[in-house]
Amino acid sequence: MEEDYISEGLNNFISYNYSYSLQMFNKADSINKSNADIKFYLGVCHLKLGDYINSIKELNLSQEYGNKSFELFLNRGTSHLYNGDMNYARQDFLDAINVANESQRNIAEKYLQKIN
Repeated sequence: MEEDYISEGLNNFISYNYSYSLQMFNKADSINKSNADIKFYLGVCHLKLGDYINSIKELNLSQEYGNKSFELFLNRGTSHLYNGDMNYARQDFLDAINVANESQRNIAEKYLQKIN
């Protein structure tokens, strides 16, 4: 059941249907509250829908449950940036750079330049 919701959420996520994707990931989350991947996708859906506070909340939980990925730091930094918190955005972009490969590093550095 949880896997069905995740699959449906991912299918809609890649089709840019973030509202429906959010619904599916919320259903998956109601079954498994401590899944870092579900929390990550909830956070990104909230970001894409302009809900930066909930994006940050979900991405924080994703990190708490073990996600320390470039994508987490970049998306959470973006949420902080759009929410107006430059200090947290800067720190997340720096953390993204620290875990990035070469092409990812260039992306994170461009985001960091928007703040500096």
